[in-house]
Amino acid sequence: MRLFVGIPLNETLKSNIRDAQEHMRPYILKGNFTDLNNLHLTLLFLGELNQEQLHQLDDAFKQGLRGEKAFHIQTGPLDAFLSGHERVVWQSIQKGMNELKTLSSKIRDLVTSLGIPFDEKPFKAHITIARHIRFIEPFQLHQIDIKKADNQVTQIHLYLSSRVQGRLTYTPLYTYPLG
Repeated sequence: MRLFVGIPLNETLKSNIRDAQEHMRPYILKGNFTDLNNLHLTLLFLGELNQEQLHQLDDAFKQGLRGEKAFHIQTGPLDAFLSGHERVVWQSIQKGMNELKTLSSKIRDLVTSLGIPFDEKPFKAHITIARHIRFIEPFQLHQIDIKKADNQVTQIHLYLSSRVQGRLTYTPLYTYPLG
């Protein structure tokens, strides 16, 4: 099963992203918008793991994340990763970066202690809002005004990424509260 660790987002933030997606739509030749139900902030991508590894992670997270404090993040402007001629469009994080990096690092340490492999790319806090995007040229992301939003981080999820009736779906398997 394909797994990752992430932070769920509040409805205000999702609504702002939906508005930005709609403003972007006329400028796009092709691509896919992230479904609002799938929006999250990834802390660590794990990839394909088995049932035993899932249970090991759950036990380690229950113990290792106990006592972690809740914190506040605030979103910022849009940006994009370039991959060939296509882009991955994402919303940046302006406040709460230190806390996010600390939490991501703690999760990496817990996973490493179990000997479970994971994607070792450096952590880059962002919320992916669209993939495989090709814009009608000329177009600049700064043309899309996206509202900043606050999100209180009070829990993290261990998510399952799967296809359900042909649609990519992120399902929280386990939830770990932050105090």
